[in-house]
Amino acid sequence: MPSLPSQLSARIESATGVDPQLRPSTKPQFGHFQSNVALRLAKQEGRPPRDVAADIVAKLDVADLCETPDVAGPGFINFRLRSDVLAQVASDLVTDPHVGIAQADSPQRVVIDYSAPNVAKQMHVGHLRSTIIGDCFNRVLSAQGHTVIPQNHIGDWGTQFGMLVQYVVEHRIDVMEMDLPEVEQLYKDSKKEFDADPEFADRARLRVVKLQGGDERTLQIWHALIDVSLAGFNETYARLGVLLTDDDLAGESTYNDDLPRVVDELEADGLAVEDGGALCVFVEGQDAPMIVRKRDGGYGYDATDLAAIRRRVGKLKADRIVYVTDVRQAHHFEVLFQVARKAEFLPESVVA
Repeated sequence: MPSLPSQLSARIESATGVDPQLRPSTKPQFGHFQSNVALRLAKQEGRPPRDVAADIVAKLDVADLCETPDVAGPGFINFRLRSDVLAQVASDLVTDPHVGIAQADSPQRVVIDYSAPNVAKQMHVGHLRSTIIGDCFNRVLSAQGHTVIPQNHIGDWGTQFGMLVQYVVEHRIDVMEMDLPEVEQLYKDSKKEFDADPEFADRARLRVVKLQGGDERTLQIWHALIDVSLAGFNETYARLGVLLTDDDLAGESTYNDDLPRVVDELEADGLAVEDGGALCVFVEGQDAPMIVRKRDGGYGYDATDLAAIRRRVGKLKADRIVYVTDVRQAHHFEVLFQVARKAEFLPESVVA
């Protein structure tokens, strides 16, 4: 059922033919709501605003909602809702399982990608922004009757973990005794050594191969880095009161096994072609191609993002996909959706 303000606004618009721009009154003695519609109409009609306001009040059919409206000042119309009407609405809300929130006519399955911090790093303001806005979408859409599937696409894969794990091994560090700020410092220290020592950098690259190959010790340290990071993330989520839990995790690593299939499908469809040793998708109107497989055979973020769309549509059965990210990423997602639609990973029926 429409809210009392929306019902009242509709009645005034019906009587005047224009949007009443109904606003809450600034002071209790002026009632609950106020409209300046008479002042705006007076300019068009060339009449005194108070006369126009009086005519509007005479025509209004709001007795079932309000006490008799009164004209104030230069021509404002004040409205005070009836006490029995307010009491009835309050009683109805108490017994309404949806607390007065209008339910969607056609509920959808909505996947919301938000937060997405990086393992071994504390969240920066961009992650906090995404977390808060994404959680608002989650709550609002859920309250409207949609099925919301949050996805926390954490950064838990890539060459930086070879660097981190190799540093931990060589310096004999117990990651599980650390907290997230200490692990972030560990990242900074390992990056310094990676940049300063070519031999360490080579060993770190070999460690990436071990990680991808499933080496037991490497995986053990990698899991420890993730566990410490998740503890830090969850502490922040608890402070913010957001709905995300570990059940919503869908990090980059979870798409690793899907990447070869995604790239093979792009190549089979003729969308991906080799260029300079890399496999690229050239998008009309774009200066640079989307690189889905690098010269060294590794996969980049674009391939992972395509795999994520493919899974959200195919496995999660999304009707709508929402990404809450930095505005600077808007162009990236515009190109990503264009490629995903051409590859039929993202059908036209799914809104993104």
